[in-house]
Amino acid sequence: MVALSRMTPPVMAKTKAQTKPKTVFSVLEATASAHAHNVALQQPLGGGKYRAWTWREYRDQVRQIAVGLREIGIQKGEIVALQSETRAEFYLADLAVMSSGFTPACHSPIRHTR
Repeated sequence: MVALSRMTPPVMAKTKAQTKPKTVFSVLEATASAHAHNVALQQPLGGGKYRAWTWREYRDQVRQIAVGLREIGIQKGEIVALQSETRAEFYLADLAVMSSGFTPACHSPIRHTR
């Protein structure tokens, strides 16, 4: 399970330069600038402990993953398969895929409990 923080979006003054459409990554960058040290994601580790990512760490991890994907030769428009349980690392990878112009194809395995 991933716990997400709900935050008020940053207030930005409208200018003529802001006429281009927003992307998911541009919203992440604006949020990381406005709320750099606030918690963005939390991943339960068990025993009541969590691994937390601040908005700045979230943005930086997304950038690093995106660079890595491009370095291994994935090009804009290609489909990238992601298989993951619902966890913080999935959100990092998914946003890196989208922000690089790749198309995510996501699969989440279903756990059956008896």
